[in-house]
Amino acid sequence: MPSIAPAAGPLSTRRAPHEAHPMRTDNITVHFVHPPIPSRQFDWCATYDNDEPDDEGNMLAGYGKTPQEAVADLRDNEEMRGG
Repeated sequence: MPSIAPAAGPLSTRRAPHEAHPMRTDNITVHFVHPPIPSRQFDWCATYDNDEPDDEGNMLAGYGKTPQEAVADLRDNEEMRGG
């Protein structure tokens, strides 16, 4: 009888969409959002740690398929805003 070898590498830890797991990069926090839409371009959201909403309740944020894309988008949005 052939034996079944365990899969190589670490096990995947996929989390439910509502369970965000932040990663710190400089003064930026990146959260795994995974919204229930077909496109994966909004899976990650980056915000500045000490950012406060403006008078309309909006905060500066960046989105991307990866944490790196979300951080780059946040910085691009800040430049466009003139920050």
